This record gives sequence, C-alpha cells and structure tokens, in this order.
Amino acid sequence: ILVGLYMWRRNKLASTAAGSSDNSWKQSAFTPPAERELYIELKKKSLNSTVELDDLKKMLMRRAINTIPILLSLQNEGSSIERLYKRGMLTDDMHFKVKEIKAFVDQEFQDIQLEADELVEGWGATIWQQAMQFHQILQRQAESKNDEIRTAEEEKRKVELQKKKEKEKAKKQAAMKDTVSAKAATAAAAAASLNGEEAALALSPTSEVASSSAGPTRSGAAPSSGAKAVPSTAAAVKPVIEVLDPEQQRILEAERMAQLLIEEEEKERKAKNGVKKGGKKN
Repeated sequence: ILVGLYMWRRNKLASTAAGSSDNSWKQSAFTPPAERELYIELKKKSLNSTVELDDLKKMLMRRAINTIPILLSLQNEGSSIERLYKRGMLTDDMHFKVKEIKAFVDQEFQDIQLEADELVEGWGATIWQQAMQFHQILQRQAESKNDEIRTAEEEKRKVELQKKKEKEKAKKQAAMKDTVSAKAATAAAAAASLNGEEAALALSPTSEVASSSAGPTRSGAAPSSGAKAVPSTAAAVKPVIEVLDPEQQRILEAERMAQLLIEEEEKERKAKNGVKKGGKKN
C-alpha cells in the first residue's frame, strides 16, 4: 500500500511538472504469451499444408496452460487492486494495465474454448480443467526440481564444509607434530648435555680414589717376598667408569672424607700410645 501511494504521488507530480497527462502505460503495454501467436501461425499453415491435428491440439493446450498463471493472478489480486485504486493508492497507468490484462484473459478464455470445440467436438467444456491439471503437474515438477537443486546445493555445501574442517584439522595436527618434534629435539639435546656433564664429574673422584688406593711406589723396587705376583692380564684391564648422579657423587665424597678423618685419628692415637710406652720404659 505504501509503495503504491508513493508511486502514485510521484507520477502525479511528474505529470504536473511536464504539463501533460501520464501516458507511460502506452510505452509498456501488456504482452500476451508467445504460445498464442504460435498457435495462430500453426493454424494458418494447416490451411495450406498438411498439419497433424495432434500438433494443433498440443499447441492449443500449451496456449491454455501458459494463460493459467495470468488467470490465477487476476483471481487472487484483482479485487485488492480495485480497492487500492478506489482509495487513490494506485496510479492510473497501473489500473489501466490491470484492466487490459483482465480484458485479455476474458477474451482468451472464450477463444480457447471455441478453438477446442473446432478441433474436437465438446473439448471446449473441459480444456481449461485439463489445462489447470497440467499446470499443477508442471508446477509440482518444477518445485520438486527446485527442491532437488536446493538439496544438492546443501549437500555440496556440507561436503565443502567437511573438507574445510578436515583440512584445518590436518593443518593443526601438522603444526602440533612439528611442535612435538621440536620439543623432543630440544629435550634430547638437553639430556645429551646433562649426561656429558655427569660423566665429566664422575671421572674426577674415581681417579682420585684409584690413585690413593695404589699408594706411592719406588722406581726399580722389587716386590716383597710375601706379595703375590699379579698376572700381567690384570694390568691390561681398563677400569669401568660408572656415571653417577650428583647425589651419589656427594655421598661417595662424604664417605671418602670420613675415611680419611678416621685414618688420621687412628694415626694420632697410635702416636700418643707410642709416646706413653716410651715414657714408661725410661
């Protein structure tokens, strides 16, 4: 309603400014369906040549079927258009076009019935009913086709969305894998460095213990008579170096220091006892 009122006021203002009436409807007249002209041409050909009756019947039915949408539109909206025009909400040219279409449909309805009776006696009474049935069938087929198209498009969108999700998932997994690999490489490098430091720390106390247990030796000194000869193969055995963790290393160092203190205390005690024995003899 608001659109119709706006168009009516605009056209009225335009026509007043131009100083003439609104004749735009003459430039955009109603155009009948093409099947009407096709039937008329085919019927003219049938007068001078052999045209099958079935061809004329099919073309006349197509003419009626393509007129059905216009007829239904007038039936559904004709009364509303008249009310809008009477209330001044439609322009004169729009009302004229509606009247032109209505006159065409009324005339077409009668012409098709006459043509149908001319082709087949009594067909005019049922041709519009048949045309309506065919129109409904075609409409359902078109709707079914549209539904299939929408379903196919929806399935296509779902497949594309699924592919997109899978692609994003694969991308995230690849990024996560690279991160895990980088962390593993860093951890391996740190572990290798830590093992190297622990091995270096473990070598020092082990060598000291070995040198202290061996004791000083004189060059060229012969072994005592009571000592047993050590096989030559024993000297060729390389010491096994165990890698100790820092806690074990501190424990061994503390034990070694305690042993040294005990040995020193024992030496001092023996020295004191020797001094006491010498004093008694004197």
